[in-house]
Amino acid sequence: MQQCTATLRDLTVTGANGSGGIFVFDATLTLDNVAITGNQASAGGGVANDATSTLTLEVGSSVTGNTTDTAADIENKGTLIDNGGTIGECDDVDAGCGCPDGAVCPP
Repeated sequence: MQQCTATLRDLTVTGANGSGGIFVFDATLTLDNVAITGNQASAGGGVANDATSTLTLEVGSSVTGNTTDTAADIENKGTLIDNGGTIGECDDVDAGCGCPDGAVCPP
């Protein structure tokens, strides 16, 4: 997804092998009751969130059970907002902020 604002609702993203579940590039994405699981990539197996992007997880959304060498579930270079979702492994990379136990985004 690139240069847009979108909300995904009530779905499961699974089975991606090599490219990961979702790559957010220069965009704003909200996940509402979405499960991202069982995907594989070199980084960000579930979601790769680019430096110019914002990813929001609403209640009922989860990014867990994905595989890669680094940042198995979320590789976050942008802004991550967790409004009650479930996040497995999450790594803030470069200027990324918002992973649980990671960098806190400026208000």
